Amino acid sequence: MASSVDIKISKDAVLSSVISLPATLAFLLVFYFCLGRFSFILALTFGLVAWLIAAFLVYLIKP
Repeated sequence: MASSVDIKISKDAVLSSVISLPATLAFLLVFYFCLGRFSFILALTFGLVAWLIAAFLVYLIKP
């Protein structure tokens, strides 16, 4: 019985990681490409906005 609970918890942890990956990648990519063109604070702001948009889209798409 305990192993079935552990498997469910493991599956939930993996699913959470996979679901959060697009938002993290969006932040990192936008932040990376904005660093050379804009100030640090502005690049960070653009990265955060990209993260919020990606997280919202994942929230809408997630079943």
